[in-house]
Amino acid sequence: MERNQKLCDAIRAKLQRVQRLGYTCMGEVSSLTSYFLMPKGKEDIRMVYDGTKSGLNDPIWAPWFPLPTIETHLQAIRAESFMGDIDIADTFLNFVIHPKQQDLLGVDLTPYFSNELYPHSDQTILCERWTRCGMGFKNSPYNVIQRLLFTEEIIIRGSPSINTTSFDGI
Repeated sequence: MERNQKLCDAIRAKLQRVQRLGYTCMGEVSSLTSYFLMPKGKEDIRMVYDGTKSGLNDPIWAPWFPLPTIETHLQAIRAESFMGDIDIADTFLNFVIHPKQQDLLGVDLTPYFSNELYPHSDQTILCERWTRCGMGFKNSPYNVIQRLLFTEEIIIRGSPSINTTSFDGI
């Protein structure tokens, strides 16, 4: 737990945002992700959630696929190319984890929410389960890219070939 009260309040606010947006929900979990803060400018922090510490990546399979590199990018441009930078904040958090997997990954909120523990219960840890794809979780990049491509197909191209009401994968 952070000793600096200002940082502790900032971490708590970031965790409350995650809760408020529905990225986590109450429920039992079988493993926990770690998290830490990074400075973001002079007055803010960025919370980094690390799914690699959960121990779940070893038994999970995710298909391999190449991500673009600077070399592949440079092969596609010429001197007269125009480019822009689009920052899609919280991209992984835009995509829901399948409900059957949500009890696999959680986050321990106890250090920053100990006053929310139930006073008349045996509860000593306050954990919530992730409902969204997380950083450091082996299959998150594949799931996110797949869903972005479905989004492009459905929204941008208006493809009638995909029945979104019966597709359980998104």
